Amino acid sequence: MNNANGKQGLGIIDYRNILGAIQEFHNKDFSNYSFTPLKRRFEHVIDLHNMASPNDLVAKLRDDEAFFPVFLHEISIPETEMFRDPNAWRELRDGVLVLALRDPEFRIWLPEATSGEELFTLCIILEELKLLDKAKVLATSMSLKNLERIQKGVFSAKSLEVNMANYKRYKGNFKFEKYYTEAGNEIVMDPELVKHVEFQAHDLCRDEPPSKLKLVLLRNKLIYYNKRLEMDVLRNVQKGMLPGAYLVLGIQENLECCNADKRFVLVNKSESIYKKAFS
Repeated sequence: MNNANGKQGLGIIDYRNILGAIQEFHNKDFSNYSFTPLKRRFEHVIDLHNMASPNDLVAKLRDDEAFFPVFLHEISIPETEMFRDPNAWRELRDGVLVLALRDPEFRIWLPEATSGEELFTLCIILEELKLLDKAKVLATSMSLKNLERIQKGVFSAKSLEVNMANYKRYKGNFKFEKYYTEAGNEIVMDPELVKHVEFQAHDLCRDEPPSKLKLVLLRNKLIYYNKRLEMDVLRNVQKGMLPGAYLVLGIQENLECCNADKRFVLVNKSESIYKKAFS
């Protein structure tokens, strides 16, 4: 079966060989990620580097230590828009983040940040609530290159129209133009927005979570895990959350299959907002 570029698609044996190389040579386990999205990302890397076959990717993972950070960055699935699902962000602002006005230790975690749209959305909201220098925001990723990219705050101007439309639907306080400057075919977000953000390398599936969390934005991540990894990730995340802390998923995600022990209480079904149980 050929992909969109006319090349042979990745077979199951090739897929397993790539997983094996990642595990053996870099001690990372992707075996419980959803097959189809990860397969597509492997194919993306192969095409991006003009590799003749999947065996070339296996060899590169085996022989080129400097390639692996690049690989982690390139298999990351970018966040597509700022203020994606505006109703969810408005509910988060009005129902959750207003609590931070009374809490000087309101700690927020964005695990597996990839390209920065989610983080800049959050920081714009915090700025408009006058909380940007008060809330404690932590953005993490297993890819240092992702974190470097996010800190630069540079995005394609092609996304500007949809970002502006989302912000208008969100009903922000200002014009979206307040938060960026244009530079050719790119926009550069105001660096002051992320000046107080803590960036940290972290593997969501393996590393211990940050502590004393009051809000975790895990939007559109669970869809890339199988059920076993979903449960492991949620168990790990909840360890770092204080009782009563909020967990926000993507609007197409829920905990119906992963919350048998009622660690989380549903707060808003339409926007997939949960709260950690007190007992």
